[in-house]
Amino acid sequence: MYFSTEKSSHSHAVALREPPLKHYFIIQQLTINMQNKKILVVGSISWDVIFSVKGRINDNIHIKKGKLGMQSMMFVAGDKKEFYGGTGANISYGAGILGGKPVLFSLAGKDFEGDFKNHLKKSGVDLKVTIDKKGFTADFYGITDDVGEQIGIWQPNAYSEIEKIKLTDTISISEIKKFGVAIFSPGSPKSIQKHMQEFKKHADKEATVIFDPGQVIAYFSKQDFLKCLKLCDIFISNEVEMKQAEKIIGKKLPDLLNHLGKIVIETKSKEGSIIYAPLDVLKVPAVKPKKVLDSTGAGDAYRAGLIYGISKEMPLEEACFLGAKMATSSIEHLGAEGYEKKA
Repeated sequence: MYFSTEKSSHSHAVALREPPLKHYFIIQQLTINMQNKKILVVGSISWDVIFSVKGRINDNIHIKKGKLGMQSMMFVAGDKKEFYGGTGANISYGAGILGGKPVLFSLAGKDFEGDFKNHLKKSGVDLKVTIDKKGFTADFYGITDDVGEQIGIWQPNAYSEIEKIKLTDTISISEIKKFGVAIFSPGSPKSIQKHMQEFKKHADKEATVIFDPGQVIAYFSKQDFLKCLKLCDIFISNEVEMKQAEKIIGKKLPDLLNHLGKIVIETKSKEGSIIYAPLDVLKVPAVKPKKVLDSTGAGDAYRAGLIYGISKEMPLEEACFLGAKMATSSIEHLGAEGYEKKA
């Protein structure tokens, strides 16, 4: 796989550096030589329990003389709602309703059987999910304020055993060879690295591998994080996670990965996203929502649009803009899997 730039008069992306003749540039991912670019999503399945609170969470954080002291916070919740969730399920759902027919590799508990399972199947997701018949599916407890900021608690339950499950436990090697794009989301640091290594061992060499550590990035050692970076073609994170990544490796992540011929995508909420590639740096605008109901899973919806776009051989900035539209659709609805196709 390699990348090039082309001029475009209709690109959604805007060059951050001003190139000669003030032309806009597209970062285009050239055709992967595979007729059917199947999508693999590796990540969690969970029940999301979301509490809504008035005001801003930040207003309850007390800073004295520029220092963060001991905190004791309590929030009065308005609504409490339960939704389908998990990074793997959310990304698969989005790619599924776009028609991408993604394969989801995950681990869930006995309570996944029934409505949750049927919901994903109806959304076009091919489930390669190991069921712990004695355990329960993971839970995510979130507190969301009026501006969409959130505090979360993750209870992995059955998913804590994901490190023990191999891709080939539910997916044949011949099927792995058919995947054209694979995204590896949380996960634990050990499971993400294990599954990326297994995929690279069996997959077509032209398959696009996306490393998406999310909020577990803080639990990576420098050694394990660098191993995952070497295995991927694209690293994606939000701006908070980007700072954590650079703290782990001790240098600017785009500089490191671009030198290796890899791409970094940084999502920045309402400011859009930035593509750092070896030849160009481009900004992809966000899509303004008509209303903001729930920010839970918006990043996963973005990734769903991204991987679907890559699977359809869209130029990378077009795939990112599709991701932006999907994220906005998610924000306009309650629950990470409550929105419908918007593209």
